[in-house]
Amino acid sequence: MSILRDGWESYEKEVVPPNAGTVQKNETRAAFYAGAACVFYGIINTLEDTGDDEPTEADEKIVDRVDLRIALLLVQELREFIQSHAPR
Repeated sequence: MSILRDGWESYEKEVVPPNAGTVQKNETRAAFYAGAACVFYGIINTLEDTGDDEPTEADEKIVDRVDLRIALLLVQELREFIQSHAPR
């Protein structure tokens, strides 16, 4: 299961022009993954920072809504994308 990769392939097929060059495809893909990262970290940042390691009731409700397996897959895919596209 690759949520981001499948999402990107669908987006690329539907949105990116077939005659797009390599640079345009790479930049569009980077923007797609950056958007995914913003959404993911936006969800994570909604958890309350109370300074305590214990989750609040509100935190638990959010976590209940986010399947942790999917969250872990997203983090893994984002890391792989960043590592493979980092300047050398």
